[in-house]
Parts: sequence; structure tokens; C-alpha cells
Amino acid sequence: MNTDHARRNATRWFWSLTVLAVALVGALSRELAAPPSPRTGLAVAVTGALAALAALQATRLMVALTRCPVRAKPRPEESPRSIFIKPSSFSSRFLRVGRRR
Repeated sequence: MNTDHARRNATRWFWSLTVLAVALVGALSRELAAPPSPRTGLAVAVTGALAALAALQATRLMVALTRCPVRAKPRPEESPRSIFIKPSSFSSRFLRVGRRR
């Protein structure tokens, strides 16, 4: 499976879970307005749990889809330290901190 197909598939799951979470929250709202009974309480508990799970999975997919791609490690000549510290121009007298003569 290539990267583009996987991204499209994850995006499709994200939007499906988002629509499902919205529908479940609507059903939860309708159930909360119903007259109290043990059946209503059970329906509220199940619908609330499913809505929370759908929202959680959609959030996890959104974070994964918006994450920056992983870059390769820089080669030794491109390391950040080599930009600032050049051994040829760095004298040993700068390494003696705290000593005065």
C-alpha cells in the first residue's frame, strides 16, 4: 500500500468518524430530553460512550494526518554544530573559562 492511498484511507476514516460522532451526539441530545427510565439511562450511557470513542479516534487520526513528515537525519557535514564551531578558527584560549593570567 503506498503512502497516498494510506493517507486517503485515513482521511476517509477521519471524516466518517466525525460524522458518526456528530450523529451520536444528536442522538444523545434526543435521549437526554426523553422521560427518565432505566431504558433511557442505558441508552444515554451507551450512546455517550460510543460518541466519546468516535470523537477520540477522529482526534487521533487528525493528529496523525497533520503531523509533520519525519525527516532523515542530517549528514555529519550538515550537523548544526559544524555551522557554529569550526576547529580551524577556534583557539584553545577560548576553552579556558574562569582562568585569568
